[in-house]
Amino acid sequence: METNIQNAIKVCERVFGNDVIWHKYTFDMPLIYSSNFLLYKFIFQDKQYLLLVGKNNDVSTDLIKNFYEYIKNNNDKNVLIYLSNRRIFNELHRDVQYVSFDGKYQLDVVKRSYLINKIEYTKATQLVVKYLLLFKDRNLSTRHVAEKIGLSNTTVKRAYDFLEEVGGIVRNGIQTSSVDYSVVSKSKLLKVIKDYLIFPYHRSIRLFLNQSSLEKYKDVFYISGENALSKYTELGEMDINEYAVSSKVFDQLIADSPNDQDGELYNIEDFIYDPKLFANKKYIDIIDTYIIITNRYKNNGDPRIKQAIKELERKIVK
Repeated sequence: METNIQNAIKVCERVFGNDVIWHKYTFDMPLIYSSNFLLYKFIFQDKQYLLLVGKNNDVSTDLIKNFYEYIKNNNDKNVLIYLSNRRIFNELHRDVQYVSFDGKYQLDVVKRSYLINKIEYTKATQLVVKYLLLFKDRNLSTRHVAEKIGLSNTTVKRAYDFLEEVGGIVRNGIQTSSVDYSVVSKSKLLKVIKDYLIFPYHRSIRLFLNQSSLEKYKDVFYISGENALSKYTELGEMDINEYAVSSKVFDQLIADSPNDQDGELYNIEDFIYDPKLFANKKYIDIIDTYIIITNRYKNNGDPRIKQAIKELERKIVK
């Protein structure tokens, strides 16, 4: 029982922060509830909450539902429940305000975008998002998408859980490994994940490269930045040499240390995933282009850039 309570508090701290002060809450209730549940009270953003925690993992679904409704109907506080069992989570999560064992939560009384934990949005989730936005594939089962982009079925399922939670995709079948999903709409998917998009490269280096060096790496260089933007929009090309590469290629470049003084200056970016996966011929894909440009020019009022970003968005969701 003590482990279950500690887990509940730990998960809630991921949602509400470590500075929330928890108190046990006493409340006159039927014995069947008091013997199976503990109540904790806390305050968050000037609202009072009650957290229901089961004393063990064997509490029936019906009992949880009944107790949840009982507490809601007899208190003026916001009520949520810690769900420690996947079966129970699957059966209840559309009906209750909750935090669950795997760090997921559904809480409409506080702005959802504030609560979604960015740790759950990983680069693997981003690869799944890119596949959903870039391809018109009617088969979106976890197994099929996992095979297409080289991820495990479990990893795609976790990504789908996140995307379903934020409202970008919906479940069409029962909860099995072959359950079918569909995108609500590409525009809705882009809208709900926009704040979670991960910047696609985490290192960059500037090198002088001559034609000999370029020839050596030409098959693993992908045009990035503003010149990728010109590929997808009406904006003209810029006099910038900017390329994306995989981490393996980036490390090889550092080891080779080509710095040809007779060459031109190139900016080489180490992508968090292989840019080849979704590349459009020799260009990075439109979504990575969108992420780079929106971040690079977020404080820039140039109307040409603003128009180009809108054009990117239109093409992504068409």
